[in-house]
Amino acid sequence: MKKLITLLFSALLAVSAMAITPWDGTTAAAYAGGAGTLADPYQIATAEQLAYLASQANAAGQTTNGNTSGKYYKLTADIDLNGPTKPWTPIGSLTTAAFAGVFDGDNHIISNIYINATALNQGLFGYVVGTSSANISAIVKNVTIGSGSITTTLSYAAGVAARCQYTQITNCKNAIPVIGLAYSAGIVGRADGVSIIEYCGNTGVIKSTQGSNSYTAGIVAGFLALTTNGASDISYVRNCYNRGAVNAASYSGGIIGNGHGYLTIDKCFNTAAISVSTGGSGGIIGYGYTNTNGVLDIKNCYNTGLIKASTSVNAVNCAGGILGYVGTGTSVRNFGTILNCYNNGTITGYVKEPIAGQLTNNGATPGTITNSYFLASSGTNTIANDGTSVADAATLQGYASTLNNIQDPTVWSADVNPNINSGYPILSWITSYTKLTAPTVQTPTNITSTSFTANWTAVPNAIGYYINVYKNDATGAYVTSQYAAGQATTSASFTSGLTSNTSHIYKVIAVSPSGTTYIDSEESASFVVGLGGATVLTNSFAPASTTSVTINCNIPAYSVGTVTARGICYSTSTQSPSITNTLVTDATGGNGDYSVTMSSLLENTTYYFRAYATTSARTNYSVTGSFKILSTPVVSDASGLNATGFTANWTAVTSASSYDVNVYQGASLIKTVNASGQATASLAITDLTSETAYTFTVVAKGNGTSIFNSAESLASNSVTTSTSTALHSANAKTAISVIGKTIILPEKGTVQVFNLQGAEVLQYQSVNKVITNLNSGIYIVRFTNNKGQQTIQKIAIR
Repeated sequence: MKKLITLLFSALLAVSAMAITPWDGTTAAAYAGGAGTLADPYQIATAEQLAYLASQANAAGQTTNGNTSGKYYKLTADIDLNGPTKPWTPIGSLTTAAFAGVFDGDNHIISNIYINATALNQGLFGYVVGTSSANISAIVKNVTIGSGSITTTLSYAAGVAARCQYTQITNCKNAIPVIGLAYSAGIVGRADGVSIIEYCGNTGVIKSTQGSNSYTAGIVAGFLALTTNGASDISYVRNCYNRGAVNAASYSGGIIGNGHGYLTIDKCFNTAAISVSTGGSGGIIGYGYTNTNGVLDIKNCYNTGLIKASTSVNAVNCAGGILGYVGTGTSVRNFGTILNCYNNGTITGYVKEPIAGQLTNNGATPGTITNSYFLASSGTNTIANDGTSVADAATLQGYASTLNNIQDPTVWSADVNPNINSGYPILSWITSYTKLTAPTVQTPTNITSTSFTANWTAVPNAIGYYINVYKNDATGAYVTSQYAAGQATTSASFTSGLTSNTSHIYKVIAVSPSGTTYIDSEESASFVVGLGGATVLTNSFAPASTTSVTINCNIPAYSVGTVTARGICYSTSTQSPSITNTLVTDATGGNGDYSVTMSSLLENTTYYFRAYATTSARTNYSVTGSFKILSTPVVSDASGLNATGFTANWTAVTSASSYDVNVYQGASLIKTVNASGQATASLAITDLTSETAYTFTVVAKGNGTSIFNSAESLASNSVTTSTSTALHSANAKTAISVIGKTIILPEKGTVQVFNLQGAEVLQYQSVNKVITNLNSGIYIVRFTNNKGQQTIQKIAIR
């Protein structure tokens, strides 16, 4: 299996040299070749031949799916289904007329699929059914749903398979919008019995329209796994991700909407906004539970998306970064485990928990959360033992080894560049991918009070682009999304769903095909569009001193209305400050560039800021920026004194990436040496001059973008290096001994005693012993006899 998965992930996208012929709506009489066996699968090279597969699977009169059971199929070219001109009929329509074979998309793309139906089970495949849990014989793998749309007024809709049972779906990708009544998802609408969904991704917008129990998700809307047979029949969703926004009335998740039974969710992540108007919402699973039987486990997962449930007073309105809702009512609902997970997405709802909105009900044994973490700003933690709070992003970004726990081989990797996940820990299974470059968002056009056109640069190897629009206000709430198919596409118009005369922001994701060496990009930087007012941008910001930061702003010429006031507003308590918070104004007014400086700033304090511009219509804002000035290190006495150096010591500073140690001789800076690592608190200083007094200071270093360097610390106490050589006559008696607190010298002379920090603690001349009152410890003795010969020796006072 490992070898197979490796081959699946390392395969390159096959690109046909011939133009794809759009589907003419007819059905072929036969396949392009093959015998339907493992060694010689049926070959599907055209849309007409794919329609022939659908006709065979859907044929009436079958009782055991005999037309496709045990047979093998393989795409040999990309397919254009020519929607919406030619609506698609799914492959498999009923449990007795389902697809029951093995379909290998061979990493090809199916484009322009179009379904607008009033029936159940809508997708590329309608129903996929294997024989039993002991023989998961139905397989769909290596296919990308690249463009089109799927809509039905009834339930069970998905890009790949509307329903499945005893099925394995591997290495599939959905990038199109899917809308159904309930059980809508990117990959599978509903999975029953025992099934395995792995190495799949969704970037499409997913919606369900049913007013309750709508069960919606990026990967699997509902997973009703077995509740009998235990460990012998565990279903898995593993190595999957969701980047597509999910919207429904209730019970939605980034990976699974509703899941229970013997089900394990492993190595999955969500980065998209998950929103419901009632009920549970979760970054990984919205509604997860087990009854008397079954164990639901979530491990090695993370969420970075905004998770939203209703804030109305109702116990069902639960939002969680990993798990939303377990259940209420008369039935006993258990929950299994959450292990080695983290969340840094913002959580809103009546019940809002950074890890799990609920863990139990009706006296059932609570689920357990182990070795799981959340960013302190992501939500209110009120459930006992609900993960561990991490104070700031920089700390959580270093948690890869902590999340690995005792797992071997390791599951988590550090995002060292950062490359995949903005510096936060990543799942090791995606490190073999090259992440697509995030598009560069460009100036919006066609701006009115209710619409605009988003623009961006094309990205090599993308198959399309996913555009997210958010409100640019205190909630930062997700508003709408679009998918724009085609690598060369660089714009998309938003003409509905926006709030008039309101500032919005948009971000763009470059979408990769499945079965390649690429993975989707992260969201691009934000671009603000001020509907019905000025568009306000922050171009850059940087320290002007250790207590001030300059913000460089711009109001483009295409802004609507005359700007009468502009500047920045900032706060330490809200992440979306407004003009009711602290202001720094720019007196010049109008459009164009301007700069303002925030002064008298405190260290170790996060400041949130937005540029603003006021017109006669309204005040609009830039996206929120934030920064923190690091705390100033506190130095302590040096140690490890020798002839050419010493060890500098200081207190470590939270969120620092490294430290600069400045060494001074008097007022002159001799050298600066860098010590890497946040926890580093000492550094050996070398190549100094013997018998010379020095001091040192320390500066905590930030990342240069949002965490800024501290002020230079106060200088240390004076540190004097020791003599470079010890001179003795060939026959000189040189040993220094200690009896109790008395130092016995080899002959008469001058003696100096230093502590390990280099400070002199006593000195006597023309003596051959010294009775001291020194505290117990280690000291350095420098003895000079009457001939000028020196001995330097370490002693211990008891």
